Amino acid sequence: MERTDHTPKELKVLILMKDLRIGNGIAACIMNYYDGLVAHRIHVDFLVYLPSESEHTAKASKYGTIYQMPQSKLKWSEKRKRYVKELLKQQQYDIIHVNLPGPMGAGVMKLARQCGVPVRIYHCHNPLNANTLKRKISIGLFTPVCIQNANHYMSCSRSAGLSVFKHSDFTVLRNCIDFQKFVYDASARAAVRQQLGISENTPLIGTVGRFEDQKNPLFALDCIRECIKLSPDLHYVWVGAGSMEKEVRQYIEAHQLSDHVTLAGTQINISDWYSAMDLFLLPSKFEGLGIVFIEAQAAGLPVFGSDMVPEDTDITPQMHRLPLSASAAQWADSMHRALQESKNRIPDPQLIASSGYDIKKEINQLAEYYLRFSAEEIKN
Repeated sequence: MERTDHTPKELKVLILMKDLRIGNGIAACIMNYYDGLVAHRIHVDFLVYLPSESEHTAKASKYGTIYQMPQSKLKWSEKRKRYVKELLKQQQYDIIHVNLPGPMGAGVMKLARQCGVPVRIYHCHNPLNANTLKRKISIGLFTPVCIQNANHYMSCSRSAGLSVFKHSDFTVLRNCIDFQKFVYDASARAAVRQQLGISENTPLIGTVGRFEDQKNPLFALDCIRECIKLSPDLHYVWVGAGSMEKEVRQYIEAHQLSDHVTLAGTQINISDWYSAMDLFLLPSKFEGLGIVFIEAQAAGLPVFGSDMVPEDTDITPQMHRLPLSASAAQWADSMHRALQESKNRIPDPQLIASSGYDIKKEINQLAEYYLRFSAEEIKN
């Protein structure tokens, strides 16, 4: 993580995202590269609209400032517009890195252009998906504004970038992780299973994700219902929270799954929960990448996702991708066979090392992109 000698001056960067809580995947992605930014003496501030206290906020506050937008019923209101405009004028940032779509991303990106921020990066973390009227309207109104006012494009995967940016050039910034944090831990497995009240031999299928329509939680429960027919002692745990939690609990009750399902809520020690599982399931309706698929493979699990999960996640033969058009019974049959065949919890270290998702090897990538983009704008 040595600083490169060609840094012309200390770059000032403002990164826009929802918050800096531990469970925020976008925050995790950026903060995994943070040490590389610090090593290159790049000054980074954050602009968020929700408060949070976490390891991320403590780290970000040590080297920069976290600016929180004023409270507002609307995501992009006149109050927030004035706040951001004043911030951009006062701080004179070299780079703005927008990680939010919709009205806020569009509003901030437009202001950044008006205020003369030289490098304006729009970073997409999901493909375009208009499966609801609200999302269709948002895509139609705000995505073009984000694209038109940015001068550099970034994506978490090639498929997401092609979906959003079409024929425009974009840079893929991989959602890298520290693989060592997810190595299988037998003692963590025993501790989590004791917490769940299940034995070492109980088949445990798990999910890590938000309770949102994108993650398809009700279909996941349908798959578990079918799995229980094949393995009556099977247990299922969902780690995470979200807007559909009440609906999910009602679904569990209505289908008499309470004895087989645990909703664990938000957890900090995610790697311990991966160690406790025997198989990972997440039948998402769409994903920009889906970093949990990478994490679960790093933990040595057989991993089941849908055909809407990018092929970028195929870092080991343990990644299984099934069509959403297949029935829950078909998913259950495939998972049951994987549970029977899965014996080795240690993934091939060579596959992991060559995956391109090892943050220890890629730690400087975001800093190098910032420096390159800045140099390009100076030339222009």
